[in-house]
Amino acid sequence: MRPGEKAGIEEVDATGDTFTSPYSYTLVMAGGTVVEFGQSTVRVTRVPVEPIEAEGSPPAAVPTWTVGTPEAGTPAT
Repeated sequence: MRPGEKAGIEEVDATGDTFTSPYSYTLVMAGGTVVEFGQSTVRVTRVPVEPIEAEGSPPAAVPTWTVGTPEAGTPAT
């Protein structure tokens, strides 16, 4: 970053658990040749910390699912 350039969080959601921020990058070879450049937006979500008493149970923020029996495939004719 150059002095005076804006850096940091652009927008925090109402819960305070997610933020977004734009970024740009430039990939330069040792000889000074620019190989790639671009810009995008990063989105970050806070991962809640589970209490030690929750050991052995799935974290609340991670969805769980049950593997079911697959539906029948296309019947052979």
